[in-house]
Order: sequence, then C-alpha cells, then structure tokens
Amino acid sequence: MWWVFFLSGMFASALLIIIGIRVRSARARARTDKLRSLEWIEGSKDIVYYLELEPVRRYRYVYAPLDRIMEPEHQISGLDNPELVFVRIHPEDTGRLYQMMNGELDFEQPILYRIKDSRGQYVWYEDLATPIYSSRGTLMAIQGVVRQVQERVEAQQYLEYRIAHDSMTGLYNREHFEILVSHYDVKEDVPAAIIVCDMDNLKQVNDNFGHIMGDLYIKEAAVLLSGMVSDNVMVCRVGGDEFAILVVGMSHYEVNHLVLELKHRVSHFKMERPDLNMDISLGYAYSEHSLQQMDYLFLEADREMYRSKNTKKLARA
Repeated sequence: MWWVFFLSGMFASALLIIIGIRVRSARARARTDKLRSLEWIEGSKDIVYYLELEPVRRYRYVYAPLDRIMEPEHQISGLDNPELVFVRIHPEDTGRLYQMMNGELDFEQPILYRIKDSRGQYVWYEDLATPIYSSRGTLMAIQGVVRQVQERVEAQQYLEYRIAHDSMTGLYNREHFEILVSHYDVKEDVPAAIIVCDMDNLKQVNDNFGHIMGDLYIKEAAVLLSGMVSDNVMVCRVGGDEFAILVVGMSHYEVNHLVLELKHRVSHFKMERPDLNMDISLGYAYSEHSLQQMDYLFLEADREMYRSKNTKKLARA
C-alpha cells in the first residue's frame, strides 16, 4: 500500500505547485495591471491625489504631472508637507484651499485656484475633490483630480469682459451700469452717489470734422473719466455721448471733492487740447443710503446735468 501514499503525496505536491503558479500569475497580472494604470495616470495631463487630513496632513500619493508645478527637489518632500504645495497657491486663493480642508466648501462644485508653476507664473486649475469621512462624520481625507483650465478661464473672463464693457471706450457699458445700480438699490445698502456726464459740442464735431473725429472726441473723454476709477468709483458709458459715474462708500464731502477734481481735469484738458473743443456738463446726487434710492439719484443727477448744460447755452447766447 506504500505506493498509494506515494502517489497521493506526488499528486498533492503537484497540486500545490499548480496553485502556487496560479497565485503567482494572478499577483503578476495584478502588478502589471497596476503598473499599466499608473502609466496611464502618469501619461495624463491631470494630477490625481489623495490628501490625508487625520492624524497628520500628508499626501498619501500624487500622480503626474508635478514637474509643471514643483521643482524636482521639492516633489518628494511635498508629499509629507502639504504646506510646500500651498505656498505655491495664489495668495487670493489660499483661503479657499483651507476651507476645502476644513470641509467648508460645496464638494459638488469644482474648486478653482491658481498655482505658481516651475516658471514662476500663476496658472488656473480646477480641483474635482471628493471628501472622505470617518464613521463619526469627521473629514479624514480628500481625494481628487486637478486639471489645468487656464484657457477655459481666460475665455470665460474675456467673454465676461465683452459683456460688461463698451467696445469703443473700454468702460463699463449701460447694461453693467444697470446691474450695479440694481445691486445697490436692492441688495446692499451703502452711501452712494451718481454723477451724470454729458459731452458738449459732439454734434458740431461730427458735422464739421466727421464721425472719425467724433469718435476720437468720445474716446478722449473716456480716457479723462477713467482716470477717476478706483475701488469706490465705477465709470460707465451709458449712451452715445453720455457717461455715468457710480460712487459707493464715500462721504458727501468726498463726493463733492471728486466732482470738483473732475471739473478741474476737464478744464485742464481743454487747455491742453483746444483743437478738440471738449467740454462736459455734469450733475450729481448723493444719499447716505442706497437702498431704494438709486433711481432717484440717477434722475436727480440727470436733471442737474441738464441745468448745467442749459446754463452754458445761455452764457454763450
């Protein structure tokens, strides 16, 4: 009977060898598949990452293409110290990144921010982030895909600019002026003023020198008025030869000083360019509160402007 046990042992050994080969083959296929997946990721233009937040902030992995963002000597250390990556975020966008890590953003929406590349230029990226929570609801990690969207953002910014700006002068157009007025009339209460400016002599310039000179007349006025622009002062072209200046967050005294400065600039320009014969009639109105007052401010400023224009006509008569 010894030969029966011998054959049984031989069969068992062969079976173990076959199982071992299959296991090794399965592992080899898994490694090959993983390598192929990593090769696909590394060949991608997107950055795939997994950022652990607890117990310590660190990247578990970041795949391709870090060479666009970080110098080679910083790529490895950046995995253990996320702050090295955040240093490259545009200062205006860092708050958004920390909000993301605190779970304070809507993860259903792409997160946009700028990253300084290895050439020192800021480039727009879109982060499609997914939060990972513990069983207790604590945000433990974030995984996501980051892709460059510079061209898309530039195209969107250009479109938004074209929608909001006058093509001839580069100032805000009437549609954007109405949006701003509506905002301060309904949503935000601030001290506000509207200055209405109307160019004198445009008809005479067009009749005597042609519309090309008339367009130059308008453009020069726009340049003069744009010198008043600041965070509180928005200049808009609301008609052919009519401009409106929206002033917010300034006192009555400051607005009055602004109007005097504008009149001084017009007088100075008239002396420098007598060939254009430029003059601008203007009027303004002010209120400590903008809510439900913006239509009144525009009408009152417009009336004041026409009173100024008529006074000039009577003086020339």
